[in-house]
Amino acid sequence: MLTAVLLALACLSAPARAAHRVTVKAALDQTRVPLNRTATLTVRVEWEGASGDIEVDEPSAPESATLEVAAAGSSNEVATRGGNAVATRLYPYVLKPTKVGPAEIAPITVTYKEAGGDREQSLQTPKLTLEVVRPVRDGLAAPVRAGLIAFSVVLLAALLVAAAIRVRSASRSEEAAAEEPELTPSERVSVALEEHKALRIAGTPRGYCEALAATLKSYLAEAFAFRAKELSTARIVEELAARGAGEELIGRARKVLEQCDLAKFAGTSPPAETLDELHDAVKAIVMAAVGVEEDQAVEGGSVPNGNEPGH
Repeated sequence: MLTAVLLALACLSAPARAAHRVTVKAALDQTRVPLNRTATLTVRVEWEGASGDIEVDEPSAPESATLEVAAAGSSNEVATRGGNAVATRLYPYVLKPTKVGPAEIAPITVTYKEAGGDREQSLQTPKLTLEVVRPVRDGLAAPVRAGLIAFSVVLLAALLVAAAIRVRSASRSEEAAAEEPELTPSERVSVALEEHKALRIAGTPRGYCEALAATLKSYLAEAFAFRAKELSTARIVEELAARGAGEELIGRARKVLEQCDLAKFAGTSPPAETLDELHDAVKAIVMAAVGVEEDQAVEGGSVPNGNEPGH
């Protein structure tokens, strides 16, 4: 009898591990979108507890016959609700329409499990519909147009004066350029990264991301001999893999371009630490090839593909 009582007391005193209630929602930032604009679909995974209590797999990408995923990303949020911690994982997708009319988005599956557990569970979002309408024109009010015309006249005059000055100094510039050694691709990127700092100082993270992506695409286009500037992030990753780029380089390039796409299409403003990571990723891509570039320059070869480590 005494043993039974002790066992009962032990069970009552042992802390029970509460199951985390996970919810999954999907929402569009608008119900109607012009053909020449984009809409953002956000998948929201939420549970009570710390962010590390639940392990969430990346959701299946949105599927639609008339919508393309232009950019994707993820972020974490932690808040307090009713005295309890609430963790949220957000997956935004920037959708670009390809056809006018109703665009149906198939249910998105989210798979998760308790941290350290083996039992996986899945939840699905409901089917969504986005109405795609005819393209819109960016109209300008008459005063704005008048101001732009006046500005254009002044700008044209300034350009004419600058052109005259350049004509006078053209011969001097050519002589100076002939004396200066041509910059390598990695040196050009380093110069560009320094110039982009002005955008961060001015508090324009979106402009900084666009400039960073343009610089990286320009480098990849020259290093791997394909038109990276004209391709989407997914196509650039495919081209890099087809040209034998290393997995580390591809991973860094994908991270930079996806984050920059998200800032450009969804209008997000990455925090300072994210901008630092993107800057370091671009720098790591080109610095890994600096030593090889020097060898190629001596041998008269092409720009390295980033598979070989730097010296």
